[in-house]
Amino acid sequence: MSTNNNNTNSTNPQPQQPQQPQNNGDVLIGNVVQNLLEQMQSRFEKVSESILTRIDEMGQRIDELDKSISDLMLQAQQQKQIQQQQQSQQESSDQNNENQSN
Repeated sequence: MSTNNNNTNSTNPQPQQPQQPQNNGDVLIGNVVQNLLEQMQSRFEKVSESILTRIDEMGQRIDELDKSISDLMLQAQQQKQIQQQQQSQQESSDQNNENQSN
């Protein structure tokens, strides 16, 4: 008869209920883990924001550098043109002087 009771218990399993924290320690650990996750998320957001700010600043600096380089190239081109004009004028002047002396 005792074997009958064992068979009956094994064929009729009791429904499982969701696990509930069994003591305050489980609740405390859950709260600590939740707080740590929130702190990590907050730090991650701050670091992400800092990185994005630095990327924006670098982009602005690159734009300023690009403009400065363009300005320098334009200035160099203008100086080259001025030098070429001065050389042309000097050559013309030299030719005129040679023609007058002949």
